[in-house]
Amino acid sequence: MGSRGPGSAGYREQGRAILSYALCRVDAPDDAPDVVAETFLVAWRRLKAMAGLGEESRGVLMLVGWEGLAPGEAARVLGITALAARSRLHRARRRLKGLLREREVAGAGEALDMEEAR
Repeated sequence: MGSRGPGSAGYREQGRAILSYALCRVDAPDDAPDVVAETFLVAWRRLKAMAGLGEESRGVLMLVGWEGLAPGEAARVLGITALAARSRLHRARRRLKGLLREREVAGAGEALDMEEAR
């Protein structure tokens, strides 16, 4: 996952496009950089949470969520039954949701620490 700040490749590749989009959506242009930062923070937390899943869970989530396959189609790609794919997908989503909640709580703790430091 590497660096996630303004010097990272992902930031350089997508930052301007996200900033342009944010500028069109916010009432005050000064808020746009905050929207970009929050977007990258959410994406980084999701990537970290995905990394916490097992290969089987990541695989089925990527096929269904990223590639847009139906669970039955993902089952054929994975060489498993449709029932197994739906079951795996349910467990993977539940686990990912739990990991994201953990990261959200950890992130809230980091924000509180920053407030206390001021």
